[in-house]
Amino acid sequence: MLGWARQILAAAGHDAELVTVPGEAMPADMWPTAGHLQHVLVDSGKARRLLGWQPAPSQDGLAASVRWHLANPPDDASTDFTDDDKALAAAQA
Repeated sequence: MLGWARQILAAAGHDAELVTVPGEAMPADMWPTAGHLQHVLVDSGKARRLLGWQPAPSQDGLAASVRWHLANPPDDASTDFTDDDKALAAAQA
C-alpha cells in the first residue's frame, strides 16, 4: 500500500508526508490502507486469451486514473477531516 500511495501522490504532483497511524486510531474510511496479512496473486491469462488484452505499465494507468479523479471529484465528498486529524495526532504522539 505504501508503494501505491507514493505513486498516487507523485502522479498527483503532491509531496505529502506519509505517516504510520496506529490501528486503533485509523479512521473508518481508511480501512483499505490497513495492514494486510496475506499476499495477493493475480493472473491475467484469461483476459489475454479471451479478450486479447495486453498489460501496460501500471504507472501509465495509475497516472490516468489520478488525473481523472482530480478532474472529477465526487459531488458528495465530505469536508469533515476530524477523524483524519485525530489519526495524525495519534501518529505524532
